[in-house]
Amino acid sequence: MSRRFWPVLALGLFATAAPVRAQMPEEESVQERMTRLWSHIDSLAPLVEEAKAARDARNARVEDVRRIVAAESAAVDTLAIGLLTVITPVGQVEVARDIFSEVWTEHFADIDRSPAASDARFVFQWSDELHPIYVEPGRYRAGIEQSETVDRDKIVQMVRDAISTVLYYDLTNPYTVDGVPQPRSLPMWTGNNPLADRDWADTYRSAALTRSIAARDCLAGDAAACASAMGLDVEIAEGDPGVWLAPVFGPERGLPRVGADRIATWYSPAERRERVRALGATAWKIDDRQWESCLQDADQAMCDSVLRLAGGLAIPFDGEVRSSLVAYALERGGYGAWSRLTLDPTHTPTEALEYASGVAVDDLVDGWMERVLEARPVSYGSLVPHGALTLLWIAFFGALAARSTRWRLG
Repeated sequence: MSRRFWPVLALGLFATAAPVRAQMPEEESVQERMTRLWSHIDSLAPLVEEAKAARDARNARVEDVRRIVAAESAAVDTLAIGLLTVITPVGQVEVARDIFSEVWTEHFADIDRSPAASDARFVFQWSDELHPIYVEPGRYRAGIEQSETVDRDKIVQMVRDAISTVLYYDLTNPYTVDGVPQPRSLPMWTGNNPLADRDWADTYRSAALTRSIAARDCLAGDAAACASAMGLDVEIAEGDPGVWLAPVFGPERGLPRVGADRIATWYSPAERRERVRALGATAWKIDDRQWESCLQDADQAMCDSVLRLAGGLAIPFDGEVRSSLVAYALERGGYGAWSRLTLDPTHTPTEALEYASGVAVDDLVDGWMERVLEARPVSYGSLVPHGALTLLWIAFFGALAARSTRWRLG
């Protein structure tokens, strides 16, 4: 190849690129780029619709296959039990009816309305041979499908868990304002499912392990402290239920509005410093100066400021304890309490609890406190006082010493 080829080639590429550079627009701003891109959106609309149509057609074919396979696999029957719709193989109708009726009657009989339960389909199979069972699209499928080797008690517990999980959607499903989904404040405050299986002794333990002044006063019999430790007296702005999300999502969600008096009511100075220590020196929005001022210089005002900035001001009682108050409100409210609890998504926790239970929140918290204290685990001490026990051990070892050859008396 001629030596003159490479210079000629380079010259040709430069000449070709020159018009391209001349045609390139000058560097545009972000706003200009967004405007230019949006101007081409309409041209993409037909492609998007075509892709959606292809997806829907594929999903329809998949559903047809599922329906056919399920129909050929096993005959099924549909049962209506309480507010539930249960689908089960024909050979297991009686056992399904027996278990679901038992669980519904014992735990959920007071629930008179549940959109989530009415919309769901409970698929039940308790057999060594499990068959595909078809559930129409758009329905929530709650499956309890286990081998015969699983004992009945576990199956009953699975059924209860499945029902409580479905019902909980009544509480957690967002509502819309002008087409925009809005979170409900009650489930964000509750934290846990109030319909789940509950051991009140565990609730007492959770409350007793809470490092908080308000929690300790609560278990000492102060109902007002119980309400404070649950955050029921925290006032929030209308339409801003996110105050209870602050420990997770940061202070913009509300808790910075909690004043120094509330912080002091919830946590002692030592507990607040401990919460700062638990956040770690690399906590969000915290620099070394603030960290050292709080923990090394014992600057309490700085500690409180750090807690606000880093979202460390969690309401003292956790979801286990708060959800137990909802469970107690449902118990006090009786039949229809669940639908009253979930009826108005704009209710604050206090409003929802009062509406569901039919009693003032102060009376409700007072009754809840008595229930929790009654569940306090019994601890058995030694039948012999510690001092007497110590003297017995001294006498025992003294007798052994007296019997030895070296220390024998007389």
